[in-house]
Amino acid sequence: DLSFAGVRKFLLGFDKNVIDVHDLHIWTIGEGERALMAHIVVGDNLISSYHQLLSNLECGLKQEFQITHVTLELECEKCKSGDDVCNL
Repeated sequence: DLSFAGVRKFLLGFDKNVIDVHDLHIWTIGEGERALMAHIVVGDNLISSYHQLLSNLECGLKQEFQITHVTLELECEKCKSGDDVCNL
């Protein structure tokens, strides 16, 4: 009953600092409790500067989609996990 594409579109359009979303997973835990995990690509900046964005995203997902268990991992634009970050 939940549109995966709709949730992705919501995340991408939520804030100008959200550049991309990948590794998005949505599932149900127990009796109808929804969970979400995703990687959110943001501009290169201090991670601490995105604290409010993460809080707002979590509240927005709860209000719009009744997703109550949210895990978001921030990635900077230059160091997305798809890049070879292990080779220094």
